[in-house]
Amino acid sequence: MKVKTKKIGFSARKSLGPALALLGLVLIVFGSIIGLLSWQLRDDLRDSVVQRSSEIWAPLTRFQVQRALNQDLFEAFEIEDTILYSLLDTYEVDGALGVYVFDANGQFISGIPNPDGVQPLSAGEMVLAKAKRNWAEHQSSVDQADKEGGLHSILLMSIPLFDENDDQLLAVARYLMDGAEIEGEFGKIDRELIWQAAGAFFGGGVVISIVFLFFFSRLRKTQVELEMRAKSLSEANNELAMVAKTSAVGAVASHLIHGLKNPLAGVRQHIATGGEGLDDEDWEHANLAAVRMQRMINDVVSVLQSDALGEGDAIGVEDMLETLRNKIAEPATKNRIQLNMESEHPYSLSTRKTSIALLILENLAANGIEACPMGGEVTIRSSEIDGRPSIEVSDSGPGFSAEARENIFKPQQSSKPDGAGIGLAICQQLARHIDARLLLVETGLSGSTLRLVF
Repeated sequence: MKVKTKKIGFSARKSLGPALALLGLVLIVFGSIIGLLSWQLRDDLRDSVVQRSSEIWAPLTRFQVQRALNQDLFEAFEIEDTILYSLLDTYEVDGALGVYVFDANGQFISGIPNPDGVQPLSAGEMVLAKAKRNWAEHQSSVDQADKEGGLHSILLMSIPLFDENDDQLLAVARYLMDGAEIEGEFGKIDRELIWQAAGAFFGGGVVISIVFLFFFSRLRKTQVELEMRAKSLSEANNELAMVAKTSAVGAVASHLIHGLKNPLAGVRQHIATGGEGLDDEDWEHANLAAVRMQRMINDVVSVLQSDALGEGDAIGVEDMLETLRNKIAEPATKNRIQLNMESEHPYSLSTRKTSIALLILENLAANGIEACPMGGEVTIRSSEIDGRPSIEVSDSGPGFSAEARENIFKPQQSSKPDGAGIGLAICQQLARHIDARLLLVETGLSGSTLRLVF
C-alpha cells in the first residue's frame, strides 16, 4: 500500500512541473495584455492632457484677437500684424517661449522670437484649422541657448482664428510653451498607471492561479482515479485472460479425455486377457490404438504450447487442410471412405487458432467417417461467408436424429454404442476460445454439414 501511495505522489509531483510552466505562460500572456492596455491608456491620457491645454488657451486667444480687431487703434495695421500684436500679452505669461502666426493658407507670417526655417502647416493641420478644431503637440528639443545642451520639453498649441462676421479663417496662432508642467503630469500619470497595472496583474494573477490550481488539482485527482481504475481494469483483464486460458486448457483436456476413451478401453481389454486368444489383427488394433493415443497427446501438447506462446505466426488454410488430411487419411482408408479437400478461398490463421481448429475439425471428420457407410464420402471445404473465413465438414451419412438436433452442441446420450455424447459440446467450447462458432448447416438422410466460422 505504501508503494502505491509513493508512486502516485511521484506522478503528481512529476506532472506539477508542466502545470506550473503552463500557469507561468498564462500569467505572461495576462501580464502582456495588461501592459499593452496600460500603454495604450497612457498614450490616450497624455494626448488628453496635451489637448486640454489648447482648449484652455483657445478662448483667451480668440478674445484677445477679437478685441484688437475691434479697436480703432489697429485700423492702419494689417490683420496678421494686428493678430500678432494682440498675442503679445499672452506671450508674457510664465512658461511662454514664443508665438507664431500663420495665414489662412498655412504659410508662416511672423513670430516672436523671430524664428528661422519655420515650416508651413501641413495638409492635415489645415483640415483641423478649417474645421475650427484646436490641436496641440508635445515634443522634446535641444535648446541651443542652454549651455549644458539639455533636453527641454516643449508644448506646441495651435488655435485657428475666424472672423465673427463671415466665419472666415483669418489665421492660425501657435504658442510655444515650456512643457515642464506637462512632463510633471505625464510622470504622475505613468506612476498611477504602473501601480494600477501592477495591482491588476497581481490581483488577477492570484485569482487566475487559484482557479487554475483548483481545477488542476481536480483534474489531477480525476487523472489519478482514472489511472487507478485503468490499473484495476488491466488487472481484471489479466485475470479474465488467465481464466479464459484455464478454461481453454480445460476444454482441450476434455477433448483429450473424450478422444482417449475408446482407444484406451480397447487396449485395456487386450491387456486384461493377458494376450490369450489374440491373433495378429487384434494386436494390430491394439497397436493402432496406442499410436492414436500417442498422437492425440502430442496434438494436445502442441495446442497447449501454442496457447502459451500466444498467437504466433500465420498459417495458410491449405497447409492446415493438408495436415488434417494426414491425420484422418488412415481411418478414411480403413473404412473405404472417399476423402475430399477443397479450398475455395485462401486465408491464414494464427498458430494458436490453427492448433485448436485442427482438434475441432479432426473430431468432426472422425464423426463423419464413422457415420458414413462403406464407400461413403467426407468433404472438407474452406470458404468465406459474409466476409468471414469458414470451414465446412460434410458427410454422406444418415444424418442426426430429431432429438440430437435440438441440443446438438450440448452433452447428451450418444447414439453410438461406445460414444460419450460430449464430442460436439467440447468442439463448440473449443471454438469459443478462438472467437469462432460451430453451426449445423444441414442434416438429413443424404448426410450432414457442420460449419466452423471464424
